[in-house]
Amino acid sequence: QLLAGVSSRIEKHLQVQIGVSDRGVPVLNTTVLVLVTVLGRADATPVFRSLEYSANVSDLALVNTTITIVTATDADVGQTITYGLTSTTASDLPFAIDPRFGLVYLAKSVSSASSRTYQLNVTATDNGLPTRTGVARITIKVYRGDKQFLIVAPPFDARMVRENSTVGTTIAQFNCTDNRGLSNASFQVSLTSGNIFNAFDVFPNGTVSLAKQLNDSLLSYSLHLHCHDAANPALQTSDTILQVTVIPVNNHPPVFEQSTYNGSVGEGASLADAILTVLAHDRDHGSHGKLSYFIVSGDTNDDLYLDAQTGVLSVASSLDRETTSSYTLLVGARDTDANGDVLADYTSVFITVDDVNDERPVFARSVQSTTLSEDTLVDTVVANVSAADKDIGENGRLTFSLLPAGNINGTFKLFQSSNDEAEVVLASKLSVSSRASYHLEIMVQDHGVPAQSGLANVYIGVDPVNDFTPVFSQPMHTLNVSELTGVGTTVFVASATDGDQIGPDGSVVYRLLPGSSDVFTMDRHGVLTLQRSLDYELTRQYTLTLQASDEGSPPRTSQSILIINVLDANDNSPVCNASTVISYVNEGNYTGNNSIEIAMVSCDDQDSQLNAVLSYHLVDNFNMFLINRTSGALWVTGVLDANTRDHYQLDIQVRDSGLVSLQIDVTALVFVRPINDHTPKFLQSVYIA
Repeated sequence: QLLAGVSSRIEKHLQVQIGVSDRGVPVLNTTVLVLVTVLGRADATPVFRSLEYSANVSDLALVNTTITIVTATDADVGQTITYGLTSTTASDLPFAIDPRFGLVYLAKSVSSASSRTYQLNVTATDNGLPTRTGVARITIKVYRGDKQFLIVAPPFDARMVRENSTVGTTIAQFNCTDNRGLSNASFQVSLTSGNIFNAFDVFPNGTVSLAKQLNDSLLSYSLHLHCHDAANPALQTSDTILQVTVIPVNNHPPVFEQSTYNGSVGEGASLADAILTVLAHDRDHGSHGKLSYFIVSGDTNDDLYLDAQTGVLSVASSLDRETTSSYTLLVGARDTDANGDVLADYTSVFITVDDVNDERPVFARSVQSTTLSEDTLVDTVVANVSAADKDIGENGRLTFSLLPAGNINGTFKLFQSSNDEAEVVLASKLSVSSRASYHLEIMVQDHGVPAQSGLANVYIGVDPVNDFTPVFSQPMHTLNVSELTGVGTTVFVASATDGDQIGPDGSVVYRLLPGSSDVFTMDRHGVLTLQRSLDYELTRQYTLTLQASDEGSPPRTSQSILIINVLDANDNSPVCNASTVISYVNEGNYTGNNSIEIAMVSCDDQDSQLNAVLSYHLVDNFNMFLINRTSGALWVTGVLDANTRDHYQLDIQVRDSGLVSLQIDVTALVFVRPINDHTPKFLQSVYIA
């Protein structure tokens, strides 16, 4: 059943392997390989190279004179195009078209034609089912000709050339003559279409030669040649077709689709059962591309058969995996050549023989014993078992299971880590008072039909352990440490008690759990020491996880959280946006209510709380200025006269509010701009001369 669309343009062949098996014990099966050829469907319409053609013909032209050539192509493979000619305006046409080559020629004289312009429709029809037709338009104009210069050209010519002919080989000499006997010296020849892959050169003197190396991907060319006089535009013209047939040679060896093939076959496969198909392709066509397949080596007993025509490899005799578990074949494909120049290619084929389930799985150790502490953690692996099966495939695929008989209350569970290994895992907490030993039975079974199995015994004893866990004085501690605390200072001592009291079970040691912090370190006595400097501005709090462990075997542990708050110290001076503030003020009276703000000193402090509260102070205000201690706004409050003093340099101190205050100095430059406020005066009111 076809489940998805296929296209012959993408894939011409499909391989389907079909298997069938019975329900016996053991199961017997066989396979067959089906090669499906995808046939193309004509779903493309022929397309002309141009939708509009135009041509001229003399009213003196002879019947059968070629007028023009039209060409159409079809995207479908293997389609043959047939050309036709119709007109919607004239019923009795003086023109006809060659249905095979698209050559439009004069069917009867137009010397007395009533029309001087003909509008024709040319059709291109493929041979698909149903057929599809493309249409183009031709305009032919009849002009008054000169009886002395009517060109006559041969309407059709054919040549053959070998595929391996050298570039430059002359294919044909095309000659044009008129009714006066003039030849190519007076006329020029050009190529209008059909030169696929630009395989040919056509020279004005009519010489047609090979332009590039040919190959047998295209064995026939229809070259459309055009002969015309020297007029511009040319009035005397003629067209012809040169049919060039390529004679193929065997110059391409076969090539396998794969450099190696891999397959498998059941030990009980029947004769003629297909295993796989090798496929090779030859770029040559015809007999040169016809291939035959053969086995070169690797099958000394003739157990396998390779079909020479299809490349299907099948079973030729009874197979025995214990005798031969695999085959490494060298397979060849050769083409055909009448002259004996046979070319070949080779590929490697690896065949694995699958066996029947005739081996049972065997444990590496059928008996194991171990002892567990009473406090062994749940999900701990307590034993490992492994088994092997000489069979392969499903016959060698193993499944382990823990039998319920000795697994009291489901205390243990089994986890299979690989095909041949499994782990016995503790599923619930142990208690010596409940049970001091266990006898577990583990079964391993393959997936053959019928299945084979094996059994292993695991004996587990339970030992009592340390009874009490160390207990911290409190589950969480909070500690405040100044950021100025020196490295090496002891900042905390942990304390925990253990109910065992005597011996290693009651001896408590301490440590910081990984991931707590690298700023602090704790020794085994619980002494927490600062090992790196603190910085309140970078990290304000640390959360450490403390662990207390006794020295029992195994030890018991508990944990406590220690939160350390870093206290801020006044260790950062104020920082201002600029060390110098510049302001320009017009001279004038700014006393009383006339005072104005002339600049803003903006600063910040990275410390917190009072350490970050800033105040601003003028060292000398010249009785002219004041500054807002909180905001840093600078005001002018006196009379400024540029004639008396044109600038002031004010020193400003910015201080924080820490117990030991830190400060920064800022300079404010105030420039007084003069205004025109004085009238000119003569030195005396009267002058006598």
